[in-house]
Amino acid sequence: MIASWLTRLAAPRAALLVLAALAVALVLFERQLIGLLPVSLLLALLAATLAACTLRRWRTLRPATLLVHLGVLVILAGGWLSSRGFVATKNIYAGDAERSFFRWDQEQESDLGFTILVTGVQAEYYPTKVRIGVLRDGRKLRLIEMRTGEQAAVAEDIVLVVQRLDPVARTATFAVLDRNGATRAILAPDEPFAGYAFRLVAFQTPRLRQVRARLRLLPGHGPPAVGQVAINQPLAWQGMQISLTNFAHDPAGRPYIGLQISRDPGRRVVYAGFILLGSGILVGLVRQRHPV
Repeated sequence: MIASWLTRLAAPRAALLVLAALAVALVLFERQLIGLLPVSLLLALLAATLAACTLRRWRTLRPATLLVHLGVLVILAGGWLSSRGFVATKNIYAGDAERSFFRWDQEQESDLGFTILVTGVQAEYYPTKVRIGVLRDGRKLRLIEMRTGEQAAVAEDIVLVVQRLDPVARTATFAVLDRNGATRAILAPDEPFAGYAFRLVAFQTPRLRQVRARLRLLPGHGPPAVGQVAINQPLAWQGMQISLTNFAHDPAGRPYIGLQISRDPGRRVVYAGFILLGSGILVGLVRQRHPV
């Protein structure tokens, strides 16, 4: 009985029928006419067909073909493992902690078993044009047009640098240097220095370059951990990947970030399958060009 089923599954006609049915199912799934279950069943049937073919003919298969078969099987196994994972998202204000996240596979808020505290958010911008008003003993002295990060001479031994621009709060912090470039003071907005005061008058809206968020991760059991996420720089923690997906301010000017938490247990298995598949294709090409 088992040998008979293996023979039927290993037949090329069976594989072609499964592939055709899978192609139709994927089109219907893309158009949201069917659910994920039929696609999953057809993928499982495809894996069974390929496994039966490999087991039945492994002694006669060429090494390249065997590697391709194994690669596809490993990829399908990795895809099944990946389906056991999840993707969850949440917007969190700076200074707030969240334990409940929206899981897209369940389409509802869910407790993931740990808490994320956003301890700080720092936005970095590309240099932009600013106008700085210079006051001396409370009187307007001059207006300087410069770019953030550049130096501008204010007096004989005072060089001004707009160190950081906050376009939301419409404030800037300044660094005061001497003529040799040594730092004399770091000034908060409107903080005086040696009788001088510097005020942000106007600025060109800057382009965002990078956002960094400091996180404190509090698991249900075990010691807490700290880490940092940034745009295109996710944080790996306990088999999960935490990515920064959004940065904005609410109408009151309070910053918040969007986080995506994903667990993909089959990712490395899929990568291994692609290596096997690529190796089989490469071996086949080499043998075709240099037959033994």
